[in-house]
Amino acid sequence: MGWVAVATVALFPVTAAARIVVGGAAVTLYGDGALTAIATRRAARFEQLLGPYSRTGVHHPGPAMFYLLAPFVDLARSVSSGLYLGALAINLAALVTIVAVVWRRAGPPAALAAAVALDLFVVCLGPGTLREPWNPYLVVVPMVAFVVLWAAADPRTDPRTDLRTGQGAGVWAAVVGSYEMQTHLATVPVVVALLAALLVRWRRHGHGRPGRAALAGVVALVAMWVPPVVEGLRDRPNNLQA
Repeated sequence: MGWVAVATVALFPVTAAARIVVGGAAVTLYGDGALTAIATRRAARFEQLLGPYSRTGVHHPGPAMFYLLAPFVDLARSVSSGLYLGALAINLAALVTIVAVVWRRAGPPAALAAAVALDLFVVCLGPGTLREPWNPYLVVVPMVAFVVLWAAADPRTDPRTDLRTGQGAGVWAAVVGSYEMQTHLATVPVVVALLAALLVRWRRHGHGRPGRAALAGVVALVAMWVPPVVEGLRDRPNNLQA
């Protein structure tokens, strides 16, 4: 039943990706799409240090979105196809993560229920939202994944949860939360508040040593924040000051 849930929630993004690959989906990029393409090309050369450009005249906190899109742009036949595929991949990873975490914590029936709810959620969002490489769209589904990981990391949700299990989910919640914060500044208050609350709960209720999942998450977390830190140390004034 759990595998059925995962397959169900992955069906639409995989189908949409197949259509992009077969149909080419080459379109003329302009505006934000053109800026995203340029930044993603720079990320492929490990040169992109800034996040998406904001209409307020500054950049969002980091370039995680561009580094996630870069491999798909390199693989695709056109830049636009690569951006669409990358956007679908990000959303698919978030959807599968949600179902997998629910499956692990609450069992296959709950995972199937979560998959049905996500299918309705995706239908309401519409196909354009899942495949559009625009940063306000690319934080919607991953934010759901962040909240689910955050809830799974709370030691109060299950008395059997020790710090090893909670930290695995919690550190990866921080990774997804970092992606959210870097991709759109509006997500910063929510992510910071929830992660701060989680740290307080760990100190009060957690016990045990962190496992491999937590350590792998720490490596990913540090790597994600290297570009913004380099930009902050290199430029005067830097984006954070702006």
